[in-house]
Amino acid sequence: MQISVRAYSNTSEHQVGTDLTKLNPPVNLLFELVGIGKYVLKLPRCPGTGICQFGGNVVSGFGSRYMECSLAADGHAPKFHRYW
Repeated sequence: MQISVRAYSNTSEHQVGTDLTKLNPPVNLLFELVGIGKYVLKLPRCPGTGICQFGGNVVSGFGSRYMECSLAADGHAPKFHRYW
């Protein structure tokens, strides 16, 4: 998901740190990222029993994840995400 946020930021006027809810009209970042013809076809699912949590409507920066698994403390997180 973070790669799709990077791609969205690179192809739109919305830079890292932009709160898309403050725009006129407001933008729903997850809606912009997921769906037919968008950056990700379907919402990712945890292969275990975790719940995916998304970072809201602020364009996240390098090294921070837009999506996290509720089981991240148990290893459900990418080890190398510093440059995403």
